[in-house]
Amino acid sequence: MSRFYVEAPHRMGDEIEISGAEAKHIQTVLRLREGDEIVLFDGKGMEYWGTIESQRLHRITVKIRKTGSPRRESPIEVILGQGILKGNKMDYVLQKTTEMGVSAIFPFVSSRTIPKLGGEGGERRWNRWKRIVLESAKQCGRTVPPRVEGIHNLGSILEWPFRGFVKLILWEKEARSLKERVREIDKISGKFLFLVGPEGGFCEEEISVAEGKGFIPVGLGPRILRSETAGVAMLSILQYEFGDWGLHQHRPCRGDSAKVFLV
Repeated sequence: MSRFYVEAPHRMGDEIEISGAEAKHIQTVLRLREGDEIVLFDGKGMEYWGTIESQRLHRITVKIRKTGSPRRESPIEVILGQGILKGNKMDYVLQKTTEMGVSAIFPFVSSRTIPKLGGEGGERRWNRWKRIVLESAKQCGRTVPPRVEGIHNLGSILEWPFRGFVKLILWEKEARSLKERVREIDKISGKFLFLVGPEGGFCEEEISVAEGKGFIPVGLGPRILRSETAGVAMLSILQYEFGDWGLHQHRPCRGDSAKVFLV
């Protein structure tokens, strides 16, 4: 069932008016009509199930029949610091990490960042990124979209305290793997911050400064991943090891085997 975002919290029996682009999408793309069911969410953890009561051009009235707060957010808090990428690569990172449960995204500029953003151009991209995150949250069933911070420089992110977080920085020259580091941090409560550089990666000076601020350099294996791949890979590992992707979540029925088939 399609999901749509509403800003304010509501109660059972309330009537909500949806207008603008969302209403247009409901009417002209999905072609929903009076009596059809619809799901809304407020971005703060609540969902609302209702039916379309009436509609006119680009305006729809929905009556709430049921409310709930489903548990779909990750049990770990993961912040991604992502070096700004060229073209639509940032769009991909934002979309996929939202699907995978990231809590917040900090876009940043470092010494090897290629796009030069500032003024209105930076503001436009930031607003676009927020829309992408919201659309991705709607699609994947999340009830709390991740926060997208304004564009920072790397130095300001390194200065933030991020108290209680395990702070990691991905570096292709780091010999110690994430697998080794995971063994050292498996008793830490689930709060992680990791930084991914832009297309050119981090320079050695940036890594040195980050280490001085408590960041742990880690590698992701012998193959060099693209920046837009590295963040998704890292988040997958953290969700598997510490979040809600672990095999311990599955309790096999009697007679289930331990085999896994990829088709």
